[in-house]
Amino acid sequence: TERDCFISYLQQRLDSIVPVKSKLLHVVWDLDDCLIKSKRVGEGLSPPEQHTTIDEEARTRHSILHVDDDLMKFNTVLRPWATLVQGILRIFAKQQIFTSATGGYMQNVVSLLESVSPHCCQHKCIERRLSASDFPPKHLSTHGKDISLFFSSGSESSKSAVLVDDNVKYHLAQPM
Repeated sequence: TERDCFISYLQQRLDSIVPVKSKLLHVVWDLDDCLIKSKRVGEGLSPPEQHTTIDEEARTRHSILHVDDDLMKFNTVLRPWATLVQGILRIFAKQQIFTSATGGYMQNVVSLLESVSPHCCQHKCIERRLSASDFPPKHLSTHGKDISLFFSSGSESSKSAVLVDDNVKYHLAQPM
């Protein structure tokens, strides 16, 4: 489509730009409803097939059919312009992912983001990742996402960080 051609052109130009060494901004991304849109489409695979988490035959440039580590099956689609925004940000910002989804789900979605964004593979757009699997059950839904976990204690970097998450409850841990 015309949109895909435009994004591809911009991404090629972005790939030629060398990122600044000291990045001033830290962007912490949520996945669902920010970078991607997922819809649960059923239960996972039968036990002999559980090792395959992404259905490669159903994969398209902008979507995957995958099973997470809870054996739930999802159809996940990239949000329009998400990879372009990530490509622009990689020039001057460090990017992390902090999701309330499981680690397996996050891994599947990041593989989709990286497959569509060559500049993210080449320059490692997503530097660190945290998921609900890194915490006790229900921790994130009651305490929020504490983005200071991405920084060493007392680091000035946490003052230039922003959480991009559409769900208000995950902002509980952020200073006002």
